[in-house]
Amino acid sequence: MGTADIEAAAKVQLNHVAYKGDGPMMQDLLGGRLGFGAVLASSVRAQVQAGTLRLLAVYSDQRHPHFPAVPTLTESGVPVVQLSFGGLLAPAKTPTAVLDKLQAACERAVKSPGYVDWAAKAGQVVEYQPAEAFGRKLREDSRAKAATIQRLGL
Repeated sequence: MGTADIEAAAKVQLNHVAYKGDGPMMQDLLGGRLGFGAVLASSVRAQVQAGTLRLLAVYSDQRHPHFPAVPTLTESGVPVVQLSFGGLLAPAKTPTAVLDKLQAACERAVKSPGYVDWAAKAGQVVEYQPAEAFGRKLREDSRAKAATIQRLGL
């Protein structure tokens, strides 16, 4: 969907090729069968560092800490931000006391030295957000994606 947003912003038409994950796409990128691809920065870290792939831009609203010299799409003149994030979700009727315990445990885990070290080695950018802020982020992301889906007629 981020690439579809690039098409609209840059007023270009691209040939979309569907992949079942970054792995198969990486094979085609490295094999020269694709002109470019949109993958997670953490998926290409080793290849970028080895010089076998060149990271042109990142979809986020700020530069990736592992690739500080690589601009964002917006900095490159294409006003597109497509964040990749995850979180812990629970059923809507989960009791508040259980949610509070889960939230506290998640915050401790995400801020623990072991997790911070793992995330850094994996090239992951970790930003803990409490439930209310994360819920806002999910709603904002859903609205942005809904606009793209509607524009594409999907």
